[in-house]
Amino acid sequence: MRTGIAQAFDYLGQGVVLRGDPFEWDVEEHGKTPHLTHTGASDLMRKVLTEYKKISRLPPKRVVVHKSSRFWGPEHREFNELEGFFEGIYAVNPLAEVDLVTLDRSRVRLARIGRYPPVRGTFAMVDDAYPILYTHGFTPYFDTYPGVHVPEPWTILEKHGDSGPRELATEILALTKMNVNNAAFSDGVPITMAFSRKVSEVLKQVSPEMTVRSEYKFYM
Repeated sequence: MRTGIAQAFDYLGQGVVLRGDPFEWDVEEHGKTPHLTHTGASDLMRKVLTEYKKISRLPPKRVVVHKSSRFWGPEHREFNELEGFFEGIYAVNPLAEVDLVTLDRSRVRLARIGRYPPVRGTFAMVDDAYPILYTHGFTPYFDTYPGVHVPEPWTILEKHGDSGPRELATEILALTKMNVNNAAFSDGVPITMAFSRKVSEVLKQVSPEMTVRSEYKFYM
């Protein structure tokens, strides 16, 4: 049994947390990485955006989903989460702009002449199809690289929606400066991904019969 978890952030970085409904996953038949069914994905988006609308009083004009695994589509039959996400979003706001994005660590590294790694914020396209973004690297403001390991860039492994890779990368870079839980200049991980991991650690300790608070402040 798995549980879908969603976090909705507004432009101020405040979030809404929602624990989705349990669902069954057959590892032997479908693999180790769980995916939502079409209905599960639709219901999850509808619930979290309805909760967001309840707090903000208006539905979001634009919805961006960051995911660490690929979006399964129609070829996977009942696990068509791609169309499910779109369906759930448009059920709350039919006019919303949508971007569904899979983020992963890039297997491609860039080299820079000198002692330091590429500059933080470096964006490159490999063969016009493989975007690379350094969210951690040499920082001109400090005139050094504030890290101890070789930085790992991100790649936009998959995207569906209205925005291009450069626009999405710009937003991802900005999201690495929105973690209010520390005083760091920036994180290498965008808050959407970092917060989801923290929330999953918290919700593992919450029994199914307990009520999950949706306010961001309970997970800081």
